[in-house]
Amino acid sequence: MRIGLIFKMIFLVSVLFSFVGFLTVTRHLNNYETGLLDTYEKNSYLVSTSIATTLNDRADMEDKEKLFNIIQAQMWNNKEILEISFSKPENDSFIVFAANEKHLEGKISSKEAFEVFKTGVVYKNKHAHNEGERALIFIVPIKISGKIYGTVETHLSLNSFDKNISNQVRTEIFLTTIVGFFSFLVFFFFLNTFVKKPIYGIKKGLEEVSRNNLDYKIKKLSDDEFGELAKSFDLMRLEIKKSRKESDEYNKDLEGKVKKRTKELEKKIKELEKFSRIVIGRELRMLELKKELRKYKEGEK
Repeated sequence: MRIGLIFKMIFLVSVLFSFVGFLTVTRHLNNYETGLLDTYEKNSYLVSTSIATTLNDRADMEDKEKLFNIIQAQMWNNKEILEISFSKPENDSFIVFAANEKHLEGKISSKEAFEVFKTGVVYKNKHAHNEGERALIFIVPIKISGKIYGTVETHLSLNSFDKNISNQVRTEIFLTTIVGFFSFLVFFFFLNTFVKKPIYGIKKGLEEVSRNNLDYKIKKLSDDEFGELAKSFDLMRLEIKKSRKESDEYNKDLEGKVKKRTKELEKKIKELEKFSRIVIGRELRMLELKKELRKYKEGEK
């Protein structure tokens, strides 16, 4: 099956547009994901630091009921919090002193929490999991009068983050599809109007000229290169028509001259034939006279 130039161009542009669209969507989604994750990190960090700053003295760190109330208040205000735990050194160990889950209390804290306690540097992990659920973890030191007494660890669910990303992906794909479809229509209309029609117009003109129809004139196409090409073609057609006309006139003139010359030659041939008959008749008459004269002379003898 023969594939036309227009469809080849449409296919090429579609592939190019798809590639550019894919890169654009990917880049936009990456930027969106980065910005959204930054927002989640800030929220999680604010939750952790706000909890740490509510503790004013060492006695607060020893008051389990107060710590539990702080945990309940934070989890009530932020439904995305999965876990909050307070850790502090006790009997040469670093253990979880209070948490929203009772089974966590008394357990050895994570090595990351112990590292924060020793260094005072905030720890974060955005690729963690809490019971199979993606979570953002922040561990901040609890400082009272400039001294570190423990750490507070918060686990923030990333379910809503993943849903936002998924919704954004669907939105981007939908918008890209819509824009791509209308861009395709515009491009198809452009090719059909400004490329296909001029090409087919010039092609039609060439076919007509090849059939010796030198009176066919291409309609004005446009003021671009196709218009210039059509104009040049029309000039070529007029030149061919002019040359053909001059050639026909020359052939007619030559034919007239040949006919005239032929008539002249035929007339001369007739005159020669007539003259030839006269000369031949005269010669025959001379021969006859010679014979009669010879007979007459022979008779006298």
